[in-house]
Amino acid sequence: MLLYLGLNQRLPETVLWVSNGVVSLLLIGTVLRVGRTLHHKTSLLNLHLFSYLCATEVIPLIVLLKLIVFTY
Repeated sequence: MLLYLGLNQRLPETVLWVSNGVVSLLLIGTVLRVGRTLHHKTSLLNLHLFSYLCATEVIPLIVLLKLIVFTY
């Protein structure tokens, strides 16, 4: 917030890059922390299998919906 208030008038692109970098690092850190916690509590093999099944069902559905809805 202080970076935005202090430098936004002079260096808006630098403020944008720094803020995007900080937010990206926070999100990556959160994902890694959650992944580590899940790995310690349970096997990720079941989660991987569930994600794979969801992706294989949802992606063809989206493609079919786009073909059906947007071609007519």
